[in-house]
Amino acid sequence: MSGSLLLKPFIDSRQKIFTNNRFSVAPITIEDLNTEIKILTSRELALKVIEKLGLIQDSSSSRNVDQENMLNNAITSVRAGLDISAVTMSNIIRIAKKGSDPKMITKIVNTYMECYIQQHIEVHKSKSGVAFYEHRVQLHEKKLSRVKDGMKKKQAEWSIADIQDQTIPNIKLLEILRERSSRLASQIAEKEKKVSRLSKSRKLDGNFSLLPEELRNNGMLMKLEEAYAPLLIEREKISSLYLKNSLERRDIERQIESLQDEIRKIQKKFLDGMHVDLEALKANKSTLDEYISRIDTEARYLAGKKIDQKEFSMKFDQLISTYKLYMNRLDEAYIAEEKNLSGVANVSVVSSAYLPSNPIFPKKKSS
Repeated sequence: MSGSLLLKPFIDSRQKIFTNNRFSVAPITIEDLNTEIKILTSRELALKVIEKLGLIQDSSSSRNVDQENMLNNAITSVRAGLDISAVTMSNIIRIAKKGSDPKMITKIVNTYMECYIQQHIEVHKSKSGVAFYEHRVQLHEKKLSRVKDGMKKKQAEWSIADIQDQTIPNIKLLEILRERSSRLASQIAEKEKKVSRLSKSRKLDGNFSLLPEELRNNGMLMKLEEAYAPLLIEREKISSLYLKNSLERRDIERQIESLQDEIRKIQKKFLDGMHVDLEALKANKSTLDEYISRIDTEARYLAGKKIDQKEFSMKFDQLISTYKLYMNRLDEAYIAEEKNLSGVANVSVVSSAYLPSNPIFPKKKSS
């Protein structure tokens, strides 16, 4: 008598190869067939068959020498004439048994296949891990909730809905303000040079040829210059005609001195005006630099908060990724548990042993 079993590809997550949105599984190997034959020929399976058939009583109780002998005899009887082998070029395992009692042989072969399928399920049953993954999912849900709450609190502290929207305008504004501050610094340096030159020109006692360009174009000084030149000519003439202490000499010197005083007054007024302009430029730059400092501080603050926000975002994304992974594992665990509970196996009976109408063995010689 014989029966046969079909070993189908064992589908689990370890064997899945994802390609073009389609799953394929590895084919059955010789090693897989040999593994299942080992299960079929195991002592444990033989004991299950014996128990199922009721060939001995109380086989599961504490065993003494007699009970052990009974078990061994029963195993020997069940295994006698038993041949378990893989069918060449197939995924089929053939179970055959010879003997003198066709009815019992048929029962033994079919019971072997029935018990083997149950044993196969038990051996290959994977731990579903539902409780573990449910715990991990719940843990990550709490972590995600804490991170979300933390982000909301941070945004409330910063009073900023969108840091990116605040950062870019600040950077552009800083560029404009720093350029303006640089221009003011150049104007201040140039003004300081002019003030320095003008301060030196005051000591020249009204020598127009040495006056700086800023003063030479002054309207009042140009009028004084027109009067100054004739006085110098007049002084030369008087000096040649009169003594040094003469009334004429003193009078012309007094006129020249008076004109030079006017020049110095204009110089001082002009210089005071330039000082006012210089201080105004410096005050403007100081105010601007303070504003730049505030904007820069805010920009640095925002940059730091942007880093914090990015870290929060990365942490949140990482938690989401892990959470999704555990959710997928939980789904797989549910499927594995359902599979275990429903007794799904990748082995099926191709053909059961049946009691023939005529004896197959031993064959009688025809007379």
